Amino acid sequence: MIVEKLVAIGFALGILAQAWVVRLWAGTWLVPGAVFGLFWFVYTAIPLLMIPDAPVHAVAVGYLFACCVVFSTGAAVFDWQAARKIFVDRAAASALGSPVLKSGFYLASSLTLIFMAIDISIQGFGWRDVVFDLLNTANQYMSRRYSETLVSNVYGRMSYALIYPAAILGGFVYAADSKKPKSRGVLLLALAPSLVTLLIHGAKGNLFLVLAFFWAATAIVKLQSGASRQGGWRAYRGMLVWAAVFFVLVAVSFISRGSYQGSDTALIVKVLVKYFASYSAAHLYAFSDWFAYRTGVESVLSYSDSLGDSGFYTFTAVARWLGVTTEVPPGVYEEYFRYKDIIQSNIFTMYRGLINDFGFAGSLIVMLVMGFLLHFIHYAMMVARGSVIATVVFVHSVGFYYTSFIVSLGIWNSFYVSMILVALALWANQVLSKTQFMVRLKGDA
Repeated sequence: MIVEKLVAIGFALGILAQAWVVRLWAGTWLVPGAVFGLFWFVYTAIPLLMIPDAPVHAVAVGYLFACCVVFSTGAAVFDWQAARKIFVDRAAASALGSPVLKSGFYLASSLTLIFMAIDISIQGFGWRDVVFDLLNTANQYMSRRYSETLVSNVYGRMSYALIYPAAILGGFVYAADSKKPKSRGVLLLALAPSLVTLLIHGAKGNLFLVLAFFWAATAIVKLQSGASRQGGWRAYRGMLVWAAVFFVLVAVSFISRGSYQGSDTALIVKVLVKYFASYSAAHLYAFSDWFAYRTGVESVLSYSDSLGDSGFYTFTAVARWLGVTTEVPPGVYEEYFRYKDIIQSNIFTMYRGLINDFGFAGSLIVMLVMGFLLHFIHYAMMVARGSVIATVVFVHSVGFYYTSFIVSLGIWNSFYVSMILVALALWANQVLSKTQFMVRLKGDA
């Protein structure tokens, strides 16, 4: 087992190495192959090092390495150095902090919070329940969510449809605003809806997905403004402070999942360790066990899914639009992988669905094609300087990379709705900015 774990760690380091090669070729980490590789280095290295005695099939990690390599090959055909020189456009960066996008951000964030408040009220909770009995309210809300007994309503659906566009527009405005007091207010308002879903809905993934979208939006503005890197020591110090805050908030969310109020400290610590370990490490071991089962190697669990679903598990929302009615459990997969009393999860990464959809060889081809397309779109964003489609795809691709350790982001309607709404906001900004420019020219004449 030690040898297999060491080989798996070697594959994890290989993922980092191939990301570094992409970075050397492109001259920046901010290209799809490098970003995706960094995500998957973290998603493999942390589980392998955090729980060193947990069994893992090195071949499964090797397959993840192969997926990252074929995805990154799309970077090889583009002249990134020339594109970076073209991409610097301070006027375009300033336009992303325009009054139009600011208004769109404030409107989207405010509506999201209002719709969330209405939804909470429809579920039978008042503001006193939220303020004075948060843990119990969150526990009840999550119990109803997992048992699918929440009252379905348009306000709840609208709040989830707006939460990601609000964060992305907030990222544009935040990075383009040089006034610190105002920018801090933008940051708080951009994160506020996801904090509500974290503390009351128990939806931890929303917060980190919002952070991924927000960071991607700020990266575009900083690169267009000519920044050669994403911040110095002060930026990293601020990130550490926010990380500590998020750690506490996530811990509160974990505690609210059960009746641990009033429990002794030892029990609470044990619960938190299990939850943090499960959410940060279980995905790799769960995928490894599923991969072993699918390749005929001895596994802990037996699995009921079958190969050849032609994209359903990767693009579920699109399949639904096309009339596919296949039902899946709330967590996508019914099986819960367990190791001792340390980890327990039904998170199997996006690769379980990808392989189910396209097979082992087919998935590598899909990753190759996807990598080329995303690198092409990223290149187009840089040379076109303001391409709406390319900008929207880049920002949302970062969210796709983040969620890949859980499941494909393409399974949710909110992903596609977010792309449409952000595109509309950017197009409106371009049209109105040109109109205002023409009006000023006529006035000067």
